Amino acid sequence: PSAPENAKALGIDEKTIRVEWKWENLLKSKDVIGFRIDKALNTDFYFLPYSTILPLNTRSFLDKSPEILGSNYYRVAAIDTAGNESYSVFTYGMVFDSVAPSIPSNIKCSIDSNGVVNLTWDKPKEIDVFGYRVYFSNNANHAFINLTGKPIETNSYSDTISLKTLTKKAFYKIVALDFNYNHSKFSEAIEIKRPDKIKPQAPFFTNYYTDGNSIKLYWMRSFSDDAEAVVLRRKIAGQLEWTVIFKGKNQKDTFFEDKNVTRNTNYEYEIRVLDESGLWSDNEKTVSIKTIPLQTLEDVTALKAIYNKEKKQVELTWQYLTLKEHYFVIYKSLDGSKFEELDFVDENNTFIDKSIKKEQLYFYKVKPISRKGAAGMPCNAVKVKLE
Repeated sequence: PSAPENAKALGIDEKTIRVEWKWENLLKSKDVIGFRIDKALNTDFYFLPYSTILPLNTRSFLDKSPEILGSNYYRVAAIDTAGNESYSVFTYGMVFDSVAPSIPSNIKCSIDSNGVVNLTWDKPKEIDVFGYRVYFSNNANHAFINLTGKPIETNSYSDTISLKTLTKKAFYKIVALDFNYNHSKFSEAIEIKRPDKIKPQAPFFTNYYTDGNSIKLYWMRSFSDDAEAVVLRRKIAGQLEWTVIFKGKNQKDTFFEDKNVTRNTNYEYEIRVLDESGLWSDNEKTVSIKTIPLQTLEDVTALKAIYNKEKKQVELTWQYLTLKEHYFVIYKSLDGSKFEELDFVDENNTFIDKSIKKEQLYFYKVKPISRKGAAGMPCNAVKVKLE
């Protein structure tokens, strides 16, 4: 008989393949009895009869038990009453699979001191999973890039990441694929912490001064994200042994008053920070400060405090014998008894205080200090009423 033509195998759903064909009785045979579907399961193309003989008016056949993961090769045979057979060209069919596999689970991640990352995970339950893709990002909220290119077949992966970076963490996601390239959803981002080999940024001193009884130190904190503790050490000039005199929090503490000092003594100070991995910053710069010897200066005179209502500020002025080589400490009080240090000015006899509130009574004093170490006494207080 004439051979069937245009044989096709189409996936209908996850469990069915429909075989279709066309046939015309080109040889005008009168004894053709029908068609039979033959099937082969591999590329050896060893076809075996798969269906019964189908009626002559049939042009399709449903295979409801195809190989889900294997190969499905079909051919259509036309058969006459004498048992003569002619065959279509074979065709290949796959089930129609639109269901993605489940998300890889139980993901485990480790990293060594060289930045080598090892990932493992459990295979999803679906039998048609054939590979995985691994994605990476330095931030869980940023876009993830595909590290593997084409899918990998094993449920493990090794990666190497840079440790010479301020980015302390890395993140991975895993996706599973089936034979129809259906992708599972992303796994949860797996966080891994890089071994820290970068020292934190060093803090540095911004200002200091002494009145003989103490030394006040100001510094700029470290801006390293992982800097935790700020440590201040002191020694007497010429000695070798350092003593820790203050330990605080890097983000919070930027001032310390060292009250355990003696007059006319030269002290050296250094400041460093410690990060969460136990790494120390460098010491940006050691400062050397000599406390003031026990001697006094002339007092400040003619201190005046005027409230400038338009500018909303208190303006202080005073007189002193010579402004050069002197600086002046400003003290402030609300009740006239407990004065607190407000600020200081260098070689100047004016000061503006904007940290004020209406309907308050403020008291001010000014104290001179020489660059050579001598200190005067605070002058008599003046008061100003804010209306």
